Amino acid sequence: MVFNRSTALFLVLSLSVLMAGCAAQSEKDMLAEAQFCLDSATDNTAVEGCMSKIEGITSTQAHTLRCAAGFIASGITAPAKLSSALNSMKEGGSTANVLGILAFEDQELADRTFNSCALSKDNGLTLLSAMSKSATVINNFASGSGSLEAQMQAGITKILDDLNGTPEQQAEAIANLVKVGDTIQTVYETTCGSDVANTELCGSITKAIDAAPGGIDIINSTPQEIGNALFEYWQNTNN
Repeated sequence: MVFNRSTALFLVLSLSVLMAGCAAQSEKDMLAEAQFCLDSATDNTAVEGCMSKIEGITSTQAHTLRCAAGFIASGITAPAKLSSALNSMKEGGSTANVLGILAFEDQELADRTFNSCALSKDNGLTLLSAMSKSATVINNFASGSGSLEAQMQAGITKILDDLNGTPEQQAEAIANLVKVGDTIQTVYETTCGSDVANTELCGSITKAIDAAPGGIDIINSTPQEIGNALFEYWQNTNN
């Protein structure tokens, strides 16, 4: 075989295509392996080991796995949390009780999970993780030994009461309201404005916005205004 410039170019291009195909297949294999690993993961250490298999992969599938991994690492799987939360809402349970079900123990994990869910482009997971992130903010201030609902109500009340506290308490309370308001504002239009929006979760947000004095525009209002409206509504144990 005579090797000239044309032959060499053909071989280089062929090798390039072959390598690209192998790389794509390799990524697919890594995602499948991480998924299989995650299916049997039961604690945070195991979850981290599974996610190390897709480190550096930034596809929506990879972010979906990281999203699911966050819920598993929180101590309970996403489907179980969602099912329990939605059943509570359908049975007339308060929003505070639902938030208690969805809350993580670790705020950093809740924040990271929300980011992964948003990058997955899955509206349902994004909304669920937004509610979990918001619930975790409240859970940080939950107190008492009563029901889950009562403990979350205590957390909501504490943050609202701190708005009238010392300058330091006010600043922290506002920061928490802004964090929740910003999170919900970020996802509301895309997750609750779609045809497949979850009516229970979206309903609790929409009702809170509508219940604010004079009503507020969730798209154009400030995160603090949105956060305050949500907390005021969630404070009502009958919602």
